[in-house]
Amino acid sequence: GVVECRFAFQPEATDRKPWSPGSRATFPLTGWRWKTVSDPFRIAVGALLLACVPALAGCGFGLGPGEGSGSAEVLVTRDFGRSEVASFEVDGVGPSTTVLRALESELPVETSYGGGFVDGIAGLESRTGNRPTDWFFFVNGIESEVGGADFLLSPGERVWWDYREWGEVMYAGSVVGSYPAPLTGGYRGTEWPVRLVCESDRTTCGLVRSGLEDDGVVLDGRSGGRDAIEVVVGEFGRLGEEHRVLGDPPSRSGVFARFRDPEGTLELLDRSGRIVVTERGGAGLVASTGGTGEAPTWFVTGTDRTGVRNAARLLEPDRLARSYAVAAVDGEAVRLPTERVGGRE
Repeated sequence: GVVECRFAFQPEATDRKPWSPGSRATFPLTGWRWKTVSDPFRIAVGALLLACVPALAGCGFGLGPGEGSGSAEVLVTRDFGRSEVASFEVDGVGPSTTVLRALESELPVETSYGGGFVDGIAGLESRTGNRPTDWFFFVNGIESEVGGADFLLSPGERVWWDYREWGEVMYAGSVVGSYPAPLTGGYRGTEWPVRLVCESDRTTCGLVRSGLEDDGVVLDGRSGGRDAIEVVVGEFGRLGEEHRVLGDPPSRSGVFARFRDPEGTLELLDRSGRIVVTERGGAGLVASTGGTGEAPTWFVTGTDRTGVRNAARLLEPDRLARSYAVAAVDGEAVRLPTERVGGRE
């Protein structure tokens, strides 16, 4: 069986390392998910985790992928997907195959506290200080709410580990880099209906609809809701209040871009949340927000109608692959967070 050790500590924010997404422990995110975890807290948690070790037999540490008949994809990158570390397919995915076990089947993984924290993969180790960096993972484009040793894989799922800084955004929630997942394939056994929310002209919404259907997404004709993935299409300035999260800073939206209204501009941000460039007419954005514990919301939006159409043209697996979010600027795809200065990436 799977043993789950739960803790209700609420540590003070420090410049130390946060809970690692490869953690054995499951922490409640509500109310402190932006706070980080100090070394004394890690020590206390570690002691409790070690107490759980005798019960971890059968949880999959150090074993092969499993004895099933399915397969899953694993991608390992660094710097928000900019550099690939490894990619491989895991065969034999069965009822006991965890994300951590699948990773360990192909790459050296460093853990601490009896496997409770993932400290390193393929020689890339966690860092603290002014630019804290850690390993985070997504399954079908959704950031996990449990550790890698607790996440049981299903055949066909796509796992993405990314080694990135988290000073500005500790929790991304969901990303577009595994498209068409989770619009196809769902998450942890739940395959939500997908509903198109058209707040743009029919031509642009038709372009989005065609792109989704070409990539195997089955659209549900009913109105949206919390039990469905909404794909919201429209100019940001015309979106309803419930769809204006992309006007918030990245620490709240999880997206390294921000619309300014009524200015009608789109700010593209670097990994520290600083504005690199401000785009006006014709700028578009494809992004996903939310996700853990509920269906994410996808956005195909822009500064104006042209920007929305430019964003719609990004709805292709190759153009969104390994990206947290993607902006459309002057006919080019700009991966976010952006690093460009004085020119395109």
